[in-house]
Amino acid sequence: VGGVHYTFKRHNKRKIWELGWSNISSTMKTNLERFRDAVTSKKPFLYYDDSDYYRVRLNSSVDFEEVSFGRYQTSVRMIEVLDIHS
Repeated sequence: VGGVHYTFKRHNKRKIWELGWSNISSTMKTNLERFRDAVTSKKPFLYYDDSDYYRVRLNSSVDFEEVSFGRYQTSVRMIEVLDIHS
C-alpha cells in the first residue's frame, strides 16, 4: 500500500539490520550518498549479511553528522522485503 510492505505472519517476521559508522572519510560519505540516492523511493536491493542474501530496502534516511573536520558519522537501517509469493 503506497510503497509500504505489510506482513501479518506470526513466526517469520521481517528482519531488520542497522549498520553504523562513527568515523568515516569524506570519500566514504560520498559513496554512501551515491548509494542512498540510487535506492531512494523504496527501491529494493540485495544485502549479504555474511550468511545469506536478502532483498531489503532502506527503512530510514541516511543522514550524516560531521564529528570533526572531514570526518562523519552515519547509520543505515534496512528492512527485509518479503516475496509476495512466499
